[in-house]
Amino acid sequence: MTRKRNYILLSVFLFSLAVTFIDTVVQPPYFSKIPIKILFFLALPMLFFVFWREEWGEFKSLFRFKKKDLLVSLLLGIAVFCVILGVYLALCRVIDFSILGTTYLVKYRIF
Repeated sequence: MTRKRNYILLSVFLFSLAVTFIDTVVQPPYFSKIPIKILFFLALPMLFFVFWREEWGEFKSLFRFKKKDLLVSLLLGIAVFCVILGVYLALCRVIDFSILGTTYLVKYRIF
C-alpha cells in the first residue's frame, strides 16, 4: 500500500509542477491551457492503472450512481450556488465587479 501511496503522491506533485511550469514559464493563451491541464490530469490515473491493473474494479465502483447519492449531490450543489449568489447580492453594491471581469480578460488574454 505504501508503494501505491508514494506513487500517487509523487505523481500528483510532478504533474502539478509540470502544470505550474507551463502556466508560469510557457504562458500559453487561456484556451490552450485548458486542454493541456485536462491531458495532464487524465494521464495521471491512466498511468496508475498501467502499474496496478487490479485496482480498476474498485475505481469503476466510484462511478456507480445511486439515486440517494445523486439527490445529495444535487442539493449540495444548489446550496453552494445559493451561498455564492447570496454573497454576490450582498456585496454587489459595495464592490464593483465589472472591473474584475475586465482585469481577468486582460490578464489571461481571453479575447
